Amino acid sequence: MKRKLFTQIKNEWTDNIWMIVELAIVTGAIWFILVLCWETARARFLPKGYDITDVYNLSFRWVTTDSPEFQMPSDSTRYDFLGARNALLSTIRKHPLVEAAGVSQNGLPYSLSGCFSGFTPLETYDTLIYTANERIMSPDLVKVFRLKSLTGKSEEELVTMLGEGKRLISNNTAYEKQGRNIRNLIGQKIIYTGDSANAFIVGDMIAHISRTDYEYPFTGTVVHPFLEDSVWSTDLSLRVKAGKGQEFVEAFKTTPELRRYGNVYLTDLTSFEDIRDSVQRDNTTSLTSRLILILFLLVIIFLGLLGTFWFRVQQRTGEVAIRMICGATRKQIFMRIISEGLILLLFGSIFISALLWPFYKKLETPLDWEAILACELVAIGLVALGVIISLWWPARKVMNIEPAIAVKEE
Repeated sequence: MKRKLFTQIKNEWTDNIWMIVELAIVTGAIWFILVLCWETARARFLPKGYDITDVYNLSFRWVTTDSPEFQMPSDSTRYDFLGARNALLSTIRKHPLVEAAGVSQNGLPYSLSGCFSGFTPLETYDTLIYTANERIMSPDLVKVFRLKSLTGKSEEELVTMLGEGKRLISNNTAYEKQGRNIRNLIGQKIIYTGDSANAFIVGDMIAHISRTDYEYPFTGTVVHPFLEDSVWSTDLSLRVKAGKGQEFVEAFKTTPELRRYGNVYLTDLTSFEDIRDSVQRDNTTSLTSRLILILFLLVIIFLGLLGTFWFRVQQRTGEVAIRMICGATRKQIFMRIISEGLILLLFGSIFISALLWPFYKKLETPLDWEAILACELVAIGLVALGVIISLWWPARKVMNIEPAIAVKEE
């Protein structure tokens, strides 16, 4: 029966070739959209190197000398904004609802700004560069964001390392794919590419701090210590005690000492969960749109296949009746119709694979070939499901026709 089915498909090649092309185009379209979706979404399934629950961000601002709110210092002609900033930071840290607080410069998760640099070990001067996004944090931000050590170090140990001037570096997919073990950099001096005068020691390895939940760690992260006593910053981040977020928000609104010291004040109190949603809204919308597009395509494909296969099956009513008269069971007829549709899909899948695999290689997509193959198999599975559903009703309808009536109509 299988050989006869292949013979029939070959004999009807003029009709089947267009069916194969249609199934190939449909499979290729869904495959391509799935690849785009997986490129966008895969990082969301990776463990995050930080925790933003109960974490808030504030912005430092200062009153200018031409403002009526400006307070002239009584003991100095110098306007000590840095000292006022540190005093306000100290007040925040002492608040009973606050677990930890710190300042940063380009150091926060969900900050789309990036300062990318290349590093290499000082002693070996490896020709392969470790590329990282530089983040500058005061040591206490380790506790605020609960940065995760990949070597089992505690938060206190990471805080101590930053306090001693050591750096924290993260996993780096591109670096590791070149056969390098990032853990070998721990304890070594690393330098900016071509600048042996600017060397620093790697303290530990942490999980990657991404700019959005959709950013894959192809480049790494290097955390530099922030010198609170000598460097100005406009970002203050704090962690409140679990479940006390709303209580702290109310305290911040009603307690002037938490908002201002001298000519420096705090504003824009925002939870990091809100910051995350705002920053990656475009990514989420894009992913949702692609998934809706896949669903829309599947519906259109189902309706198109249903009409096409209904017409094909109805044309074979007499052929089905003759087969049943010759001894074929209803189950055999049903399986033959379904098998024919799946065989045509198989040919279409082989055709579209031969076209798209070279395209993906030239595209230099960051996905591994295993991921692209998985997307292809899912696409074929979805189309196969559509083929089976499209053939199910017309196949059952035609096999339930009495053979004598069908032959008489023919």
